[in-house]
Amino acid sequence: MKSLLAAAIFLNFASISSRASAQEYAVPQAPPGYGQPAPVYTYGVGPPPSGSQYVLQTTPRQPEPTRPRSGFGLQLGQGFAGIWVSDSREGGSPASALGLALGGYVSPELAVFVRVSGVVGIVGEGDSALIGSFVALLQHWTSERWMVSGGLGVASLVSASNANGRESLSVLGRVGYAFSHWTHHSLMVVFEVTAALNSGARAIAPGISFEWQIH
Repeated sequence: MKSLLAAAIFLNFASISSRASAQEYAVPQAPPGYGQPAPVYTYGVGPPPSGSQYVLQTTPRQPEPTRPRSGFGLQLGQGFAGIWVSDSREGGSPASALGLALGGYVSPELAVFVRVSGVVGIVGEGDSALIGSFVALLQHWTSERWMVSGGLGVASLVSASNANGRESLSVLGRVGYAFSHWTHHSLMVVFEVTAALNSGARAIAPGISFEWQIH
């Protein structure tokens, strides 16, 4: 009887030990319905592992830094224009344009200038014409590359047929793009229209110029 009891206790102990050993060395399984997550691979960083998911990392484009425009300002430009005078015997022709402006910046976007400019060309049958203007000008930078400006002043329209000149109201409008920037300098291409208006005659000179600005 004692031998049977001892044999039963031994078998029960061996069964418990075998179950504990199986649980200790068993490989854990994923819950039903879930697979193992695929490794994540960042593009361009080493070779991709097998079965990896691609993650494309991009660097956001940084905005262009604001120019520290302040203090003294200068504009110096030269270009080409067409000149039209309303006198019946004077037509339009290519012309040369030159401009110089001095002023200062009220804020990094807004500047005030006094501008002197001239447009010289041949109109009609060999008749020369000159539009000289003296203008108070406001210039506004709408972005780090684009600017608009405009102003009013006085102009003198001089031609070979009227050497004394005709005093006129001068209107100036400009749009420019800075294709090259430094900290306090810019190189620009500028489209501008100069108009000289009075009761006797009118002259309009649209043109394009290359300009250097200090700011």
